[in-house]
Amino acid sequence: MSKVGINQSQWNSVVSQGASAVSSISPAKPKQISKTTLSRFKKLPEVEANIQKVLSSYKTASQMETSKMTSVGQKIVDEDRQAAVQLNQNTGKMRAIK
Repeated sequence: MSKVGINQSQWNSVVSQGASAVSSISPAKPKQISKTTLSRFKKLPEVEANIQKVLSSYKTASQMETSKMTSVGQKIVDEDRQAAVQLNQNTGKMRAIK
């Protein structure tokens, strides 16, 4: 019979790598354009500030999701362990009935 379940250390490693990738995104440094008459370039610092806010929100959401994914991995391992114990108990009961 093949083994069913997750390898918790591999799961945690994958989740951690994903979290590290997101947290390593560095924000761009806003640049002021002083000599321009084009309105779209004048709004560039405002757009860059909005991008910074979005990046910050994304990182916060990613941290929360990483925590949830780690918890889910642990929950699966715990439930698999409980199911294995129950299966062994039921197998023993069935053998005793024969």
